[in-house]
Amino acid sequence: MIAGCATKQPAPQDEPVQETATVETEHIPAPVAEEDIEEDIYEDELMDEPELIIVDESQDEYERSLGELDASEISAETFVDDKHEILSIIEDLEQIMRKRDFPAWTKYLSDESRSYWSDAKNLSTLSGKLPGGGRVKLNSLKDYFEKFFIPARKGRVIDEIRYVTHDLVKAVQYKDDEDITTYMFERSGDTWVLHLDTDDQ
Repeated sequence: MIAGCATKQPAPQDEPVQETATVETEHIPAPVAEEDIEEDIYEDELMDEPELIIVDESQDEYERSLGELDASEISAETFVDDKHEILSIIEDLEQIMRKRDFPAWTKYLSDESRSYWSDAKNLSTLSGKLPGGGRVKLNSLKDYFEKFFIPARKGRVIDEIRYVTHDLVKAVQYKDDEDITTYMFERSGDTWVLHLDTDDQ
């Protein structure tokens, strides 16, 4: 070392700066109460699940629905599925009747029902049985819909179904331990169609 010369010290190096994540404060969510967190989680779980169907069918109702059939022929699960599908169709039919939408109504008819009540002879026979001393004349399937089908279902509340067979079901109002039959449905493929009463039944 040379006398009188100061040892040149290395320039202090800046200490490494740790990188920090940039947080945009405007996107920071407000504090959430614990009960709200639980509710949000519950709602998110429901979003991933199929639509829930709340059923109130009792064992007694299931047994009433079977009629003369055995539980081995119609399971409780089948009963619930059939009932909900049929009641959903009835809701559609109620809207159709309010609008008196004849073309929409015909889409729910079985082929047999459409053919039978398009026959002038059958319409004439029914006309003679209606109250009013023959004042109501049914001359077409549309007349049947407007002058007979709709009035016969006014004020009815459908709450249960009854199996006649695996593929033929009555939709009824169950009141005072009695069934008031309002609709008949028959299974057609994977859906249900309206089965209209005939004089042959």
